[in-house]
Amino acid sequence: MDFSADEGDSTVHKIEKERHFAAAKEEIEILKDLKGIDGVPSYETSCVSESRSLVLVVMQYIEGIELKDWLKDPANNIKDKRKQIFSIFQSLAGILKLVEEKGIIHRDIKPDNIMVIEGDLIDEMGTVHLNANGQIEAVKLIDFGQARVSVQMGAPRRWC
Repeated sequence: MDFSADEGDSTVHKIEKERHFAAAKEEIEILKDLKGIDGVPSYETSCVSESRSLVLVVMQYIEGIELKDWLKDPANNIKDKRKQIFSIFQSLAGILKLVEEKGIIHRDIKPDNIMVIEGDLIDEMGTVHLNANGQIEAVKLIDFGQARVSVQMGAPRRWC
């Protein structure tokens, strides 16, 4: 069968659109599984229209700054902010542990996907402000588009 360029482009576009649609639906399911975990934006609701390949997601709004921009900010001198940086990564480790306990692997940990809520994480006395789970309330892990659900096969875990 001979396809013209237009037909071929249309087929490729349709396949890509279907892949993106499936990935978006998978991300929604992962966000539902993670609902209630401090440090992950809370999923509220979604609307999926397969006929239109449309996905709408309502999530918690995070007023903050990506870690990559926070680190580049001259006001955040790394030498002066060692305790805050340590606390950010300590909190991130706690968030990742809770996510992993739900059987989810993020697979895209980078400064772009870590939000720091603006404001002081540590007060003048050096006290770190923690939430009920012992994590800094001011760190959120975002973008679960690359995340996958782990599969347990016998004793060792195998990751999808």
